[in-house]
Amino acid sequence: MSAQAEVSEKIGRERLNPPGRNRLLDAVWITQQVAERHDIQPIMVGGILPRLLRPLDDPHPTEIASIDWENRTIVLRNPANPDIIRSQTTRRGWRGRERTRTTIVDVDFISTPLEGTPFDEAYQTFGGHVNAFQDELAVVEHQQRQAAPDGHFPKLSPEAISHGQTITEGRVPRTEFVSGIVVTPPTPDNPDPRGVPHFTIDQAEAAVSWESIAPWRITFEGDFHEYSFLSFNPYSMWYRYFVRGFGDVKKKDYEKIFGENSPFRRLAQDFAQRYIQHLAEAGHDGEQAFQGLYQGWADFRNRAQHGDALMQAKHDAFNWWWDSGVGDRVSQSQLLGGLDKLAG
Repeated sequence: MSAQAEVSEKIGRERLNPPGRNRLLDAVWITQQVAERHDIQPIMVGGILPRLLRPLDDPHPTEIASIDWENRTIVLRNPANPDIIRSQTTRRGWRGRERTRTTIVDVDFISTPLEGTPFDEAYQTFGGHVNAFQDELAVVEHQQRQAAPDGHFPKLSPEAISHGQTITEGRVPRTEFVSGIVVTPPTPDNPDPRGVPHFTIDQAEAAVSWESIAPWRITFEGDFHEYSFLSFNPYSMWYRYFVRGFGDVKKKDYEKIFGENSPFRRLAQDFAQRYIQHLAEAGHDGEQAFQGLYQGWADFRNRAQHGDALMQAKHDAFNWWWDSGVGDRVSQSQLLGGLDKLAG
């Protein structure tokens, strides 16, 4: 029996029974259950949190009900009820037949070691955990899609923190158009046993604080009280849109993330103000301490916007890719697969 068949048989014997109140959150729940079996901590990123926010003009907008700073837990009041269908478009084919194209949302997440895992252990074992997890997750996704009455299930899109004795060892290839997190060994100046986390893209890198990328548990009042998931804090999630590519925000994301009427922007601002107040109550200069947590993010964004000729070309291509809409239809590797040769 092949390894894939063994995984499939194992999953077939086990039942994944999410709460069943929301299909998107059910997909997140399933992802977490599978990750737990592989000693992986999945941190939800992308559009999961923004989709759970009601518009600002809603009679009952989504808001932070409470924050547990010690346990890094946020309770949200009045969450939205998001659908897994992003869009549906109907077009008439050349024979006059109408065809409907349905676009399903992704569940984007970062696979990380269990919190507190020392660097040496993660360096030796985490890659194997990630491979086994992704193999099982692919089977689960296929089975869930087959079992769905309408055949729809979100695309589970994992990426993973990498570990390297040097940044170069852990760095993603130069063909990548999105930033990654590389953890290098502890240093005398940075003795945290987990190592030193860095944002990297192409030749740009900057060390960032563990606190700024710490996992926060998002929970809910009301109908969704059975669900919870790990994410970055709302401000880090919001700021991440600036550092995801080459320091620029995708045109398609700007209004929903940074616009004046963006509920996500409002949530990030609310959290930041509460965080500053929390730091001040702990005896710090709240504003200065908060900005210090994100100094590495600012350094990385600046470096990602500048670089050698190839990096500048990729920066321009990144903007065109998303501003033109091509990035929503074609994989990056199809258009840019030769860049690794140019980089070499």
